[in-house]
This record gives sequence, structure tokens and C-alpha cells, in this order.
Amino acid sequence: MTGVDPRVQLLALAFLLATAAPETSPNAPALRRLRELSSEDLVQLVNAGYPRAEVTLDFRSIEHGLRMIRDRRDHDARLDHFIQHGATTALMHQLFRVPVAAIKARRVQLLGKHRQRRPRMPRPHVRDAIHAAWWQIRGGGGSTARPSSSTSRCTNALPT
Repeated sequence: MTGVDPRVQLLALAFLLATAAPETSPNAPALRRLRELSSEDLVQLVNAGYPRAEVTLDFRSIEHGLRMIRDRRDHDARLDHFIQHGATTALMHQLFRVPVAAIKARRVQLLGKHRQRRPRMPRPHVRDAIHAAWWQIRGGGGSTARPSSSTSRCTNALPT
């Protein structure tokens, strides 16, 4: 623990000596000798820059934490997709178990202050023209044309 206040080092050393089980440690003789030192000797040891302490990381918990972060990122990306495509707040609340206020705040972040809604259904005569053009292009539903090309042909077939 270089660069750490000697008092903190002393506290850490005292804690480790009090909690370490020497019989399970490969350094049992060194732990035993440290436990036998007086407080004054421990202070001198720490002030001299010893012992050097290291930290061990639990990689299973790190992997778990990384999975949690990835899952949260995926969850947020799916929520953003639904917001951008006009899903209702009630649907997103039910699917994602996110508070309504959080969904509304995220909608404002992504789309701005104006509320983006789905377009209204066209008037009946326009809707009928769309259906007629669609069925003509699709050949009564049996056409193998790609949907994107059929959609553009349908749009071009309608009066503007």
C-alpha cells in the first residue's frame, strides 16, 4: 500500500492480523511472527514502508457485474427502440417494468418536447384506395415481390 497514510496501513495490518487464519495460509510462520510483535514494532514496520499489501479480485463477481451491465444496456436499447417506434407508455410499462415517469422522461430525451404519436388512420376513401392499390400490386396476396418494393409501388400508385 504505497502512498497510503501509515495510520491507515497500520489499521489495515491490525485488521488482517486479527482476521487471518494462519493455519490455512501458506505464510503461516510470517503471520505468527507478525502477531507476536508489539504495537511499537508494528508502527515501526509500517513507518519503514513494510509490509507491502496487495488486493485480490473475485473474478466471478466481476463477470457477474459485467453481465448485469450488458443486460441493462440491452434492456435500455430495447426500450429506446419501442419509444422511437411509437409504442404506448402503458405497453412499455407492462413489458419492461419501468416506471411511467421514467418512460416519459426517456421519451423526451429521445424525441424532444413534442409528443410523437402514431399517424392517424387515413379517411375511409383514402384507406380503400390504399387497400385496392396494395392488393393489385400484390396480385391478390400471392405476389412474391419484396415488401419494400411493393410498398413504394403502392405509394406511387396513390393520388397525391
